[in-house]
Amino acid sequence: GEVDACSTGDARRAMDVDASRAGVSALLAEVDQLGSHLRAQRILTCWGLSVPMSAFREATGEPGAQGLSAHRAQQLLRHMARSVARGSRGGGGGAWHAARDDMLALCALACPATPAQLALSEWLHALLLSGHFSLAADALREAAQRAAAGSGVSPRLMT
Repeated sequence: GEVDACSTGDARRAMDVDASRAGVSALLAEVDQLGSHLRAQRILTCWGLSVPMSAFREATGEPGAQGLSAHRAQQLLRHMARSVARGSRGGGGGAWHAARDDMLALCALACPATPAQLALSEWLHALLLSGHFSLAADALREAAQRAAAGSGVSPRLMT
């Protein structure tokens, strides 16, 4: 009888430890996600944009994924690209590249339902609409070279 009581108590303690570990793991995942959302808020603040923290729970993509909805993400990305196009953040190549980097970072940090391709598409669209054709051509050339390097096609055939 005593052996059974000890082994039952040990099993319960082991289950409690496993449950605690699972709880700690879940809590750490939530803290990591909060850190990502705070970094995304910092990017948005730099662009003069503000969204409530509750917006980072709108995503309905992958199970357990939290972030901005695809619709809200597209609105924010479009605003960022248009800000550069209007010249409110400087219109030079450096400003455009910084905008692209921020847009990609925003997608990675807070937009699980939004492909990075959308950020690049919004960026390129604003670039073309504002008449920065040489920057657009350079960006497309770089993308073609990356695609060629990944597929094994000679980059000379892409230009």
